[in-house]
Amino acid sequence: MKIFISRVPENTTRKDLEKFIRDGMNGGMRKIPLFNAASNIRCRLVRITDDHTGLEELHGFAIIETSKPAEYVTERLTGKKLCGKPVSVHEYRRRTSK
Repeated sequence: MKIFISRVPENTTRKDLEKFIRDGMNGGMRKIPLFNAASNIRCRLVRITDDHTGLEELHGFAIIETSKPAEYVTERLTGKKLCGKPVSVHEYRRRTSK
């Protein structure tokens, strides 16, 4: 499952994003992980420029190999703070042009 993270703060690194998602997958409990998160998650940051305003936005993507933890992450992390600012987390869905 692909996860999309919007409103990512400018100072966020890929490692910050990975930690944010891993913590969500583990429920904040490092001693009892749901599974080996390091082998089941890949993250990247993407900078997108708005064609109309010229402003850049930073977003994050994560690929999680099993759907159950991905759904858990979206419910658990949306609205939580990443590098001090709240973010929105949801399942990624490719947009089609009309």
